[in-house]
Amino acid sequence: QLNHALSYKNPNFDLGMRHWIVNHCKHDTTYIDIGANVGTFCGIAARHITQGKIIAIEPLTEMENSIRMNVQLNNPLVEFHHFGCAIGENEGENIFEVYEFDNRVSLLYFQKNTDIADKVKNSQVLVRKLSSLDISPTNSVVIKIDAEGAEIEILNQIYEFTEKHNGIEYYICFEFAMGHIQRSNRTFDEIFNIINSKFGSKAYF
Repeated sequence: QLNHALSYKNPNFDLGMRHWIVNHCKHDTTYIDIGANVGTFCGIAARHITQGKIIAIEPLTEMENSIRMNVQLNNPLVEFHHFGCAIGENEGENIFEVYEFDNRVSLLYFQKNTDIADKVKNSQVLVRKLSSLDISPTNSVVIKIDAEGAEIEILNQIYEFTEKHNGIEYYICFEFAMGHIQRSNRTFDEIFNIINSKFGSKAYF
């Protein structure tokens, strides 16, 4: 993860997501990071949250210490919770495929390619529904998603979460690559349809 952490030291790296988090996280926000990786965005959110919460969800459990350090270095007093799991519609266990020498990316759906088979390792991860996690949100919730092809399942889970915790303002942002969507045999239109039909929102990119 060193190369990922170093890339975030560049102030222009993922500038759009950085600005979005800063603009939406207030002092009493509950920030939920689905696919927290090393916790860079958790650290950015922690600078702006004093009476809210930081919720980090990352299936690769070995990332927990890095996430905690990023949060504590930016705000040691903020309420912080870590869940070592993936978010999905079917609870249980699943296999993530991780680039062994460049593990910035973990994929539930990986394109079969024998040329890079020796560079991919399997990691067994826990899968939970978002609404089953012990999360008590404040009145404003900011959710960042980085899920490498599982966006549709996660959006469905977020919708269930909003039904359970209604009367709250929700702000949701996610990044994805078209290749990940194609590997999971889903389409770009499916994502927009979920956003429009379930959340009654418009999608911007």
